[in-house]
Amino acid sequence: MSDMDTKDINTSNENVNKTANDMIQRVFKKFPTLQSQRFLLRRPDIEDGQQLYMLARNPAVSHYLPWNPHRSVGETLAVLEMHRHAYQDGTAVTWGIDSKSTRTLVGLVGITNIDVQNQSVDLDYWLGEEYWGHGYMVELLRSIITFCCVGMGITRVQGKHVKENQAPGRVMLKAGMSYEGTLRKNQFFKGRIWDVLVYSVLSDDVLRMPSDMS
Repeated sequence: MSDMDTKDINTSNENVNKTANDMIQRVFKKFPTLQSQRFLLRRPDIEDGQQLYMLARNPAVSHYLPWNPHRSVGETLAVLEMHRHAYQDGTAVTWGIDSKSTRTLVGLVGITNIDVQNQSVDLDYWLGEEYWGHGYMVELLRSIITFCCVGMGITRVQGKHVKENQAPGRVMLKAGMSYEGTLRKNQFFKGRIWDVLVYSVLSDDVLRMPSDMS
């Protein structure tokens, strides 16, 4: 490969990175409100604290997650404040999952570890137990994956779950993601170290998805 070819490739990569960076930065200038068929994804605020607390206090919700059941509305509000600061810092976006039919928040979903250089993000989400098993999260992840890859210029969206909890893996597969492998003894919380399964979807995959999936 000639020096000229190398220079052209480097210039092309710089242009791609600049475009992705510009698209990502726009997300942090105005909070993005998204929609799926049954839900509005919006910025959570302090008025949502009571609703979210009633869901997050259930031990089943956080059993396989690195946080404990919320003990008070104040604890839930502190978590919402943490999410607000992460958005201001440009490291994460967290949406409240607002049911269009009941105007009730049913959980939170977000993207974290936003890596501008490598154009990648991680998925992070939880639903109240009473909302499990209805296909809600498949619907929501498809909307967020499309937003990340098309609206933000992200190349890679990934998600993880502990080996003992297989439900999130089935959700991610149905949302169009692929299983990549298992990180053995990868994450420590709740007194033990867990094996973690990794799933991902690339922007090229999203562009090839049927319209009813993306």
